[in-house]
Amino acid sequence: MKKNLLISLEYPPMIGGVASYVYNFAAHMPPESVVVVAPPSLGDKDFDAPQPWKTYRRKFYWALWPHWLRLFFVLRKLVRSESARSLLIQQVLPLGYVAYLLKKLKIIDSYSIFMHGTDLGFATRSRARRRRLLRLCSVAERVVVNSEFLRSKLLSRLEDATFPVKVMYPCPADIFFAAPVASKLNNRREQLSLV
Repeated sequence: MKKNLLISLEYPPMIGGVASYVYNFAAHMPPESVVVVAPPSLGDKDFDAPQPWKTYRRKFYWALWPHWLRLFFVLRKLVRSESARSLLIQQVLPLGYVAYLLKKLKIIDSYSIFMHGTDLGFATRSRARRRRLLRLCSVAERVVVNSEFLRSKLLSRLEDATFPVKVMYPCPADIFFAAPVASKLNNRREQLSLV
């Protein structure tokens, strides 16, 4: 089975939409096919322990420029030790630079970019960033966005884009499909004076 390194700057126990998206993406893949790489975070050992997939917590940046070059060496080592040939990156800048370099050096076969609204805003602030974004997306195996709106926005900001963009809508976690426990629901109603 093909193994993927899923790399994100945001991952639980951090709280936020991207962190939840990344976690649920990993949770819906076969555990042996994904290895998560994320920065250290308060409470990460307790969070990572029960997960059925491997998680590596590594520092992504150096103090010196280019800051992201540290991640290149981290991922090069993990790609070899995990026999992974593909990267799934969540923040196109700066993580895309690392993926692009690893692919150009034939250390990996491919990478996929998952883009969120803040990523697009950051990556298109200047003409130079838009050129880099276009190059990173053009070499990627796939570019995935979380809405049709974001797809349209991306393609309108990159007039020369010839790469396909897929939409993968975020879905709620399984916990939201479970019926609430009646006693807890009644207690919450009483606490909020909704009874």
